[in-house]
Amino acid sequence: EEEREGQIARGEMPRYGGQHAHLTEEQRQQFEAEGRKPSIRFRVPKDKTYTFNDMVKGEISFDSNNIGDWVIVKKDGVPTYNFAVAVD
Repeated sequence: EEEREGQIARGEMPRYGGQHAHLTEEQRQQFEAEGRKPSIRFRVPKDKTYTFNDMVKGEISFDSNNIGDWVIVKKDGVPTYNFAVAVD
């Protein structure tokens, strides 16, 4: 929450900062021993601009740094709605 509040205060879009994206095996074991459950995230490449043609609005571009790695499966094992509905 602290990271999120800081991003909002700086006028940035809130997003996951990737602090647990590259855990060592020891760190993973420590989290597991603490009873922490992992979520599964879609890793978004950094420093990319994505552009596509929207049939209503025309050309749309966005910076990948504004998205962050988004959750596709929550720590309870349930897929997020946005992911599940697209797959369905």
